[in-house]
Amino acid sequence: MPSRTYSCGKHPGSANQQSVGGVMKLDFSNLEVIKRAVIERVKKFPENLKDALNSEIGVIKTRTQQGQQVDGGGWSGKYVDYQSASHRAKRTNRGLSLSPVDLTFSGDMLDAMRSKVEVKGAQTVGEIYFEGKANKDKAKGNQKYRKFFGLSKDQRDKITNKLRRVK
Repeated sequence: MPSRTYSCGKHPGSANQQSVGGVMKLDFSNLEVIKRAVIERVKKFPENLKDALNSEIGVIKTRTQQGQQVDGGGWSGKYVDYQSASHRAKRTNRGLSLSPVDLTFSGDMLDAMRSKVEVKGAQTVGEIYFEGKANKDKAKGNQKYRKFFGLSKDQRDKITNKLRRVK
């Protein structure tokens, strides 16, 4: 039987198949190229995840300042639904609107959103959080009335797709 060589892929490091006398041999002589590319991509994953999370923090801020919840719906009711008269007076004295609600009395809470990525063995975990106890408490209190803090399905899909496209 004649000897034939077939390419099993178009990329560097693809296997070459050779068929000789009814025996098929696969040559992975360029496997190191693939291995280095995979290792490089894995090394960059935490950094790319952090970039994607930081991008989505911007989306959360914008969405919140537009009075939108995670699911895209607007806030229900007016600001006065859950704040004291003294707090309303402070907003009015600062020239801030009571409606629509944008959760930016001082801007500190939304500006305190941060991201971090931790690698533990084979697991990489990304997290968006509020820096500082006061901001964390504000966010927790606001979340009871206005579901602003979270990632929509579209945002989660966007992060996943971004990470899949990274080279």
